[in-house]
Amino acid sequence: MVIHGSFDALIIAIKLVLLGVGILYLFRVLWTYHTEGAKKPLRMIWSDPARSADGLAIWLGLKLMDYIWSGLKWGVDVLEEASADIGEWFVGHRGARG
Repeated sequence: MVIHGSFDALIIAIKLVLLGVGILYLFRVLWTYHTEGAKKPLRMIWSDPARSADGLAIWLGLKLMDYIWSGLKWGVDVLEEASADIGEWFVGHRGARG
């Protein structure tokens, strides 16, 4: 019974650590996007593979964030255009029933 409780505590600790790493990664991507923008070049330092892997992860996060942002802007533009078309139709047909 004690072993089962210890295993549950270990699983919870692992989940908390992974959540913390994910939040830290998200913060770093957002901060890099804020300071350097989405066009930050990928810099690989072959003599330091850990730093290169970190830079690659941040670069991939920036690219993903740029694609998401572009998609959101496209969606808002489509909705804005549709709203304008509906407004024009409504104004044009408002006096037709009278």
